[in-house]
Amino acid sequence: MARNIINRIDSFFSRIENVIEHFFNNKFPPAALCTVDLTSHQCLPKYHASSSKSLEDVLKDGILWAVPKRRRAVEDRWCRKFGIKGLVYKILEPKKDLLVCPTCGHNYEAGRICNHCYLRVKSETTEMQNTVIKTLGLEPVEKEVVVLYEDEKLTKTSEFWKGQRIIELPKKRPAWYHSNLLQPTTQEPSDSTDVKPTELA
Repeated sequence: MARNIINRIDSFFSRIENVIEHFFNNKFPPAALCTVDLTSHQCLPKYHASSSKSLEDVLKDGILWAVPKRRRAVEDRWCRKFGIKGLVYKILEPKKDLLVCPTCGHNYEAGRICNHCYLRVKSETTEMQNTVIKTLGLEPVEKEVVVLYEDEKLTKTSEFWKGQRIIELPKKRPAWYHSNLLQPTTQEPSDSTDVKPTELA
């Protein structure tokens, strides 16, 4: 079926070529006025002189250019999957920069914060923020807001808490949540552009 369709298309294009050639040959000047005989086969282009290339060859080479003509070798497939050692190596390797957190005992990557401790501090901070929002609502904050746990207000006199808004959480402070995490920094901002050298002996 496909062979029959290709033969029909080939004959159709052959007829179009003959019509075009006949049309242009009639427009040429007479042979007496030409220095070269244009109707001879030597002057015609090569594709007119030889019609050995069939339409099937043209379609096969032109339409199917992007289709792979052979299967990839096993080595090529493995290189694409696992990479090449020394260039791009995709094989999973054991991590050698893992440390043990002294606070919670979980493993974490060197140069990073312990993920377990970070999530605990984050959840505790979120609970504090929700308590502050619930207590203050939409009131304007004109004083410093201090969040205290249960019975922490009694550790200092009332004179110390003057000028501050106290918000108490109805629970004991966790042992791992240090009090200095809520204290504002005492270091003044610096305008200096000097960079202190690192790794000094």
